[in-house]
Amino acid sequence: MLCARSRRTVAPYVVQGSTGAGNVTSAPWIAVFDLAVTDTAQRGYYVAYLFSIDLERVYACLALGVTAFEESFGKNKMMLGKLDSERLRLASRLRLGSRFASGSRPRC
Repeated sequence: MLCARSRRTVAPYVVQGSTGAGNVTSAPWIAVFDLAVTDTAQRGYYVAYLFSIDLERVYACLALGVTAFEESFGKNKMMLGKLDSERLRLASRLRLGSRFASGSRPRC
């Protein structure tokens, strides 16, 4: 059962699940952090499993921690530009099969 927030370390990874940090969300998530890259959803990149609100679907994503970008550039167009640049840089390094989408920013 996924509680409001749970975290487990299985070196070299940390697995964390949440129904929202600060704000409760109807769409829970599970993140897997490679400790060589990051240990938090606020910075770096990590694998995230995002569940649909009805819990019928799950999406595997390569996620970027937005908080570090906001702290460096503020919540503005410049921050979005830097975030998009990093997203495109990471996407260019991935080799995805034809069934997978790359390069889109979620519109939540």
